[in-house]
Amino acid sequence: MASKNTLTRAIILTGLLAGTLDITAATIQFYLVTGKGPEVILRYIAGALFGAEVVNNQPVMPIIGLVMHYCIAMTFTAFYYWVYPRMACLGKKWWVNGIVYGLLVWIVMNVLLVPLTRIGHRPFHLNNVLIGAGILVICIGIPIAYFSHRFYSRRMV
Repeated sequence: MASKNTLTRAIILTGLLAGTLDITAATIQFYLVTGKGPEVILRYIAGALFGAEVVNNQPVMPIIGLVMHYCIAMTFTAFYYWVYPRMACLGKKWWVNGIVYGLLVWIVMNVLLVPLTRIGHRPFHLNNVLIGAGILVICIGIPIAYFSHRFYSRRMV
């Protein structure tokens, strides 16, 4: 069994990596489509909690959006690390689990959570769904599955 200190360290490092990959991919994709920088995305994230009228008038909101983004990434990371030793199937093919987890993260965020925030329901566009889900699979699901598999595999040997 892993010590709490090494498990916490693994979760934090994995969450930071996944969160950084995700926000980087999202900002690159957003820039390619709109020509706008990351501040718009970070304000959008903060808008989930504070609403658009507040985030557009407060200079600190992009920082709050970035903190919120990393909190979300850490939560998904911690959840996977928590589930991993409880589900034997997760140790089999980490890359398949990463794909499935990335898709699950997309569903949780876009179908369950975002509609409950101040952002509200967004219209369905297949292209946006495929790009968003692909980013979450590659940047969140696969890295979290890989590093949690690696973490627990080293402790079982």
